[in-house]
Parts: sequence; C-alpha cells; structure tokens
Amino acid sequence: MKKLSLFVFVLVPFLSFSQPEKEISKKLSNEFERHYNADGYELIFGLFSDEMKKALPVEQTIDFLRGLKSQAGKIMSREFIKYENSTYASYKTKFERATFAVNISHDKDARINGLFVKPFKEENLPKLERNQTKLILPFKGEWTVVWGGDTKELNYHVENEARKNAIDLVVTDSF
Repeated sequence: MKKLSLFVFVLVPFLSFSQPEKEISKKLSNEFERHYNADGYELIFGLFSDEMKKALPVEQTIDFLRGLKSQAGKIMSREFIKYENSTYASYKTKFERATFAVNISHDKDARINGLFVKPFKEENLPKLERNQTKLILPFKGEWTVVWGGDTKELNYHVENEARKNAIDLVVTDSF
C-alpha cells in the first residue's frame, strides 16, 4: 500500500502540469510578435523554413498578415497555452479587436515550418446540457425537420461550431 501511495504522489504532479514552453518557441513567437506589430512581414517571411517559403510565398505571407492586422489589429498580449500535436506551440493571442490562437511550429534549424491562426476557444468551458426549452415557431401549418439533431448523421450542421444547433425545416403542407 505504501508503494502505491508513493507512486500516486510522485506521478500526479507530473500529470497535472502541461509541458513548459521551449526557449526556441518563446524566441520565435517573440520575434513574430515584434515584426508583426512593426509591419515587418518580410522579416517574418525570413524566419520561415525553405518548405514554408514554398508553401506560403512572400506575397501571400504579406497579404495574409496585412489582412489579419486590418481585421484584428496589433498584438497586445500573448500567453503560451500548450503544444498541439506535439509540434505547434499554441498561444492565446489578444489583438486589439480579437483573440486568436496563434500556433507556431519550427524545424530542427529553428525555422518556422508551420503557422496557423484560428479563433481562440477556452478549453475549460462547461459542457452545455441538452436544452429542454419548448419553442413556438413563428409559422403555422405542417413542417418537417430535415436536418436536426446532435450527430452528423442527423444534422450536417454539427461539424460547424457556429451552426451546430441549427435545424433545417421544410413546409410539408400547402400554404
């Protein structure tokens, strides 16, 4: 019994903490933020690996970063969250007008080989229970739900976060 409790006592602290941010990830994300805020998009392109430069040529990189800045603004703060897929350092990044997850991966030569920006979603949000609210629809007659439910088989909308609770209705009687 003593061996088991010692094992649990030693193992639990390791399981309860995520992997710390690596120095190279910290350095690259700092450089990315500094160049991004100073409109140094070509300098960001200079941080890319050869493969990344082929996948996202300089003109496309500049267009993407300019578009991001015009919509979201400058980066105000950044917080390391975790490593996704064991490669991408994921940062909760607060811009002037939005909050995104900015994911940056690098190769063995400390060159950016992946850059992914997506809306930030908190992981510790409570799971919503099924809604039991009775609805009165703003129309009369007989209608049929053609897409609706909690699974992909019942409702193709569930694959899109913004539309996952949508339903599609069709009139099944004459007006």
